[in-house]
Amino acid sequence: MYDEREGKLSSSYLEQADLCPGSWLAQRKALAADLVTPMSTADSEEGQRLHSVMEGQLEIEALDGNQVAAIQKAERLYQETRQLLGLRSHWDRLVAGPNEARELRVWVVNPDGSKLASGKADLMEMDDTTTLITDWKFGRLDVESAPGNLQVMTTSLAHLQDESHRNKVYALIIQPFAEKGHQTSVVLYQRSNMTAMYHRIKTVEERAMDEHAMRRPSPKACRYCLVKALCPEANAAAISIVNTKVEELAPQQLAELLERFEMATKIIDAGKARAKALLTASADAIPGWKLSDPGKKTTIRSVQRAFNVLRSVVHPEDMLNVASISLDQLSEAHRIRCGISKTAARQQIEEMLAQYDLLEITATSARLRKDI
Repeated sequence: MYDEREGKLSSSYLEQADLCPGSWLAQRKALAADLVTPMSTADSEEGQRLHSVMEGQLEIEALDGNQVAAIQKAERLYQETRQLLGLRSHWDRLVAGPNEARELRVWVVNPDGSKLASGKADLMEMDDTTTLITDWKFGRLDVESAPGNLQVMTTSLAHLQDESHRNKVYALIIQPFAEKGHQTSVVLYQRSNMTAMYHRIKTVEERAMDEHAMRRPSPKACRYCLVKALCPEANAAAISIVNTKVEELAPQQLAELLERFEMATKIIDAGKARAKALLTASADAIPGWKLSDPGKKTTIRSVQRAFNVLRSVVHPEDMLNVASISLDQLSEAHRIRCGISKTAARQQIEEMLAQYDLLEITATSARLRKDI
C-alpha cells in the first residue's frame, strides 16, 4: 500500500508525538497487525467535506446552513488577516492562482539531504520574498495556536528550506467553529528561525522513533490515539480515575480530574468498541463475555400513509396527538419543497407557529465546559 509519508512522521501527528512519544510506534505496530483501524468520526467527515469545498473540489451547495456559514466565516477571517498583514488578496476558492499551491506535500530535510518529516499546506501563496501558508481547521475543539503549532512550523520550515530566495513565511490558522478570540492565529518565521525550528522538530522525531519511548497518557494525547484501548498506561490512568473518591476532592483537585474525564471516557468507549469487534469475529474471543442477540426496533415508515390506512379505526385527533413533529425535519421538508435556503425555511416555519403560540421552549440542563 502506497504511503506518501514514506514511513516518516507527518506534521499533523507531531503534536501527539510530542505529548506522548511512545504512541507513534505503538500505532504503527497495531495498524500493521490489524489490531486497530483508522478512526472516522462525524466531525472528521464534516471537516473533509469543508476542506473539499475550500479546495474547489465540492460545490458549496452540498453543505448545510451551518457548514456554509463556516465556509463564509473562514473566507472572511482569511481576507481580514491578509489585510492586517499587508498582503494583497487574489485567492479564489474555485480557481487556483499562478503563485499558489493547494494540498502540496512538502518535506523537512536533514543536513545530509535525507527526509525528516512532511506536511501538507491547505493553501500556500508566494510572492517574490514572502509566503503565506494557511491551514483551515474545521473541528469543534481548539487546536494549538500558530506560534506553538508544530504542524504549521513543519510546513513553514520545509518551504524555507526549499525556497532559498524567500526570506519569511507567515503561517495562518483559521478555526471558524472555535470560540471568538481563538478563531485566527498567525506566526512569522524567518531564515534566522530555521535552526531552532529544525531542532524542535528533530527532537520530537527522535523521541517518537525510539523503541523504548515512554507513553504519557493525557486528555489531549489520547484524544485521537488509535491504540488507547490497548495502551497499558492509558488503561491504568482510566482505572485510577474510576477508583477516585470524588466526594473527598477539593475544588482544585476536581478541576484537574475533570481534565482527565474525557480521556477516561474515550478509553472506555474504545475498549468497548474493540471488544464488540473481537466478539463479532469470534464468539469465544473474550472469556466470560458474549454479544447479546441484536434487538429489533419497529418504526412506522410514513405517518401520512399510516394515517390513510388507519383512519377508519383510529380517530384523526388520536393520531395527531401521538405523532411527534421535528422542527428540523419540518423545516428541511419545507426547504426542499419551496427551493429556499435552510435558514429562510426555518425562519418561516418558526414565525408562523409562533403567531399561534405553538412553539414551546424548554431549558436544557447546563453542561460543563472549560473556561478558556
